[in-house]
Amino acid sequence: MTAACQKRNKMAMYLTSEAEELIEVIICLFSDRQLQGLSVLLHECMQSAISYFTENEWESSCEKIANSLACRVPKDVTCLRIVECISGVDTRSKLFRSAIAHQMLLSCYDHKAPNDEEILKLLIPVNVKDKKCDFSKMYIHLVLAENWLLSSQLVEDKPVLKAMWRLYLRNCSCLIASTDLRSFASKVRNKASYLLQGTITAD
Repeated sequence: MTAACQKRNKMAMYLTSEAEELIEVIICLFSDRQLQGLSVLLHECMQSAISYFTENEWESSCEKIANSLACRVPKDVTCLRIVECISGVDTRSKLFRSAIAHQMLLSCYDHKAPNDEEILKLLIPVNVKDKKCDFSKMYIHLVLAENWLLSSQLVEDKPVLKAMWRLYLRNCSCLIASTDLRSFASKVRNKASYLLQGTITAD
């Protein structure tokens, strides 16, 4: 498969739709814990498949794949494994990771947010005093937001988003007490504190 993708400059081996489906299959294989030993091979296949598309094709295919994955992947730690399996540091991989995280977040909120600012408005309110506060869900949303915003230039290009992102991180890191022993509470606080420090250092 890797060889077929690398021959694209000579002859198209797959239809665009087939290449899109191929990437989805590879990503789903990544989420199978029984196949962790194949992660290096799967990563190579993923990178070859991503590079198979022309620039014009990738712009639309990236969003199509992200939408499809968001519809079929459960909104639990599985969606984090899906996002984090896109580990490439090239521009295409980072934008792909951002697109998937973005669509996952939209799906988590039933597509109630019509734009980027509205997504953060849904994230910012943190009612940690509520005994029913779901910190595991909060952690999933935090990691998805991190990958959505920091894998692209959104935060740097939009000052409003940067301010809202900082407020969200401040809420997550400061409103959760270090003595809060509820499941995932410390993970949310520590993750948010680390990311908040990064925004300060960046300035």
